[in-house]
Amino acid sequence: PETFVIGKDGKIAYKHVGPLTPDSVRTLLLPQIEKALATRG
Repeated sequence: PETFVIGKDGKIAYKHVGPLTPDSVRTLLLPQIEKALATRG
Protein backbone atom coordinates (compact mmCIF):
# COMPACT_ATOMS: atom_id res chain seq x y z
CA PRO A 1 0.00 0.00 0.00
CA GLU A 2 1.00 3.61 -0.55
CA THR A 3 0.04 6.62 1.56
CA PHE A 4 0.45 10.21 0.40
CA VAL A 5 0.54 13.52 2.25
CA ILE A 6 -0.73 16.29 -0.01
CA GLY A 7 0.49 19.82 0.67
CA LYS A 8 -1.61 22.95 0.64
CA ASP A 9 -0.45 23.59 -2.92
CA GLY A 10 -1.96 20.27 -4.04
CA LYS A 11 1.40 18.60 -4.65
CA ILE A 12 2.61 15.39 -3.05
CA ALA A 13 4.61 16.40 0.02
CA TYR A 14 5.40 12.85 1.21
CA LYS A 15 4.92 9.29 0.02
CA HIS A 16 5.00 6.27 2.35
CA VAL A 17 5.22 2.82 0.81
CA GLY A 18 4.18 -0.08 3.00
CA PRO A 19 1.75 -0.76 5.79
CA LEU A 20 1.00 1.92 8.35
CA THR A 21 1.77 0.82 11.87
CA PRO A 22 1.22 2.93 14.97
CA ASP A 23 4.99 3.49 15.11
CA SER A 24 5.31 4.54 11.45
CA VAL A 25 2.38 6.93 11.80
CA ARG A 26 3.93 8.52 14.89
CA THR A 27 7.52 8.72 13.65
CA LEU A 28 7.13 9.19 9.89
CA LEU A 29 3.67 10.27 8.86
CA LEU A 30 2.65 12.77 11.55
CA PRO A 31 5.84 14.86 11.24
CA GLN A 32 5.29 15.07 7.47
CA ILE A 33 1.66 16.12 7.96
CA GLU A 34 2.74 18.82 10.43
CA LYS A 35 5.41 20.01 7.99
CA ALA A 36 2.89 20.16 5.12
CA LEU A 37 0.43 22.12 7.26
CA ALA A 38 3.12 24.60 8.31
CA THR A 39 4.16 25.27 4.70
CA ARG A 40 2.61 28.27 3.00
CA GLY A 41 0.60 27.44 -0.06
